[in-house]
Amino acid sequence: MLADVNCGLIAWLGAQLGIATPQVRSSELAVEGKRGALIAKLCERVGATRYLSPAGAEEYLIEDRAEFDRRAIAVELQVYEHPVYRQCFQPFMPYASVLDLLMNEGDGAAAILRSGRRPPRMLNS
Repeated sequence: MLADVNCGLIAWLGAQLGIATPQVRSSELAVEGKRGALIAKLCERVGATRYLSPAGAEEYLIEDRAEFDRRAIAVELQVYEHPVYRQCFQPFMPYASVLDLLMNEGDGAAAILRSGRRPPRMLNS
């Protein structure tokens, strides 16, 4: 199944980057819902008190904010500034796969990836 391949790849990439965060499939949590309600219920199921979201989801998270507030789950939006790293070909192509970063930078990939992190911002209402 493609899902199994993806989960294996994600686990391998995490190991290469020194990421030890436990993984669980949402299908194993027996939670139903849509959009923000589903995410809030998943967070609640695993005991999360904070949800870090891609900034592109801000609009629907604002609409579904009550689902998080009801569960006392803070919603923060990721702020990331893509770092430039060595690539085989020019010009630099941002937002390639993390596999591109690993293949071009090897052991330095994790530090480069983390260098783009900025403090998250709170979800506005």
